[in-house]
Amino acid sequence: MDENLFTLLKKYLSGNVSVDDRSQINDWYDNLDKAEAGFKTPFERRRAKDDLWAHIQAGTERPTGKPALIRYWSAAAAVILIATASLLYVINRPGSRSGQINYLSVTVPAGQTREVVLNDGSHVWLNSGSSFKYPSKFSDTSRLVQLIRGEAFFKVAKDPGRPFRIASEKINTSVVGTSFNIRTLRSSGLYQIRVMTGKVKITSGHTLLATLTKNTGLNAGLYSGQKLSLTTHNEALPAWMSGNILLQSVSFNELADVIDQYYAVHIQSADPDVLDGSYSFTFSRKDKLESVLNIISSVNGMQYTRKGNQVTIK
Repeated sequence: MDENLFTLLKKYLSGNVSVDDRSQINDWYDNLDKAEAGFKTPFERRRAKDDLWAHIQAGTERPTGKPALIRYWSAAAAVILIATASLLYVINRPGSRSGQINYLSVTVPAGQTREVVLNDGSHVWLNSGSSFKYPSKFSDTSRLVQLIRGEAFFKVAKDPGRPFRIASEKINTSVVGTSFNIRTLRSSGLYQIRVMTGKVKITSGHTLLATLTKNTGLNAGLYSGQKLSLTTHNEALPAWMSGNILLQSVSFNELADVIDQYYAVHIQSADPDVLDGSYSFTFSRKDKLESVLNIISSVNGMQYTRKGNQVTIK
């Protein structure tokens, strides 16, 4: 372990640290996400960082009273230094992570759904066109999964000692035991979550975007400049789980994402009226593509042409 870092951590925990020293420590912790050695993927790096933080939190519950506070700082220093040294050892040990964690991936074909049961008893239902990554066994301190793309309904088993985290593009979700639906659409840059039970925290980097409870939701943009909005709903389960797709005043880009999700077909248009339009209709996952395209093109008398998996609306 780097001697300078060791010294800085001891100063930090004793309360005798300068602004510059504190900045160095914060930078070090933040840059754990960027550490390349020993990790195959950013997902594995994030899991290691979560484990480190969980160890620190578990061993450093702050007591009251001066004598207890002194013991607290000593214990905190020991916990953080040991946990940090352990993490750095794991990072730098050749081939250390390749055989320890078995990650599983699921990609759902267009028009189908899948249910995944995690080893903690949590259930995840994946919608058409979704990709999901998870460890075959969670660690003793954290439960981290990744929704790579698409939509999923989570029913998370309660375990206060191991918060359940879902990583998706630029936005992270943290819960203890609850049920909720997450939807990510890359082309339109949409992140959408609706909470059915419990409480959910939504973050982006170090920023807390919202804390949601039953019958509340959040719409957020994955790209800069997009708006953040809180929503309400009265759904017990998302409509897609019963095979229905409800679109209410969605943009053309979101419409195109949904069609691609269910039918693996790319919709495009060069017509400004089409691109700027707002679309509302309902269809079933069992409906044929041609039927859905006819519904879409019937808006304002539009027409479509199809060539392979490319559809042009004009």
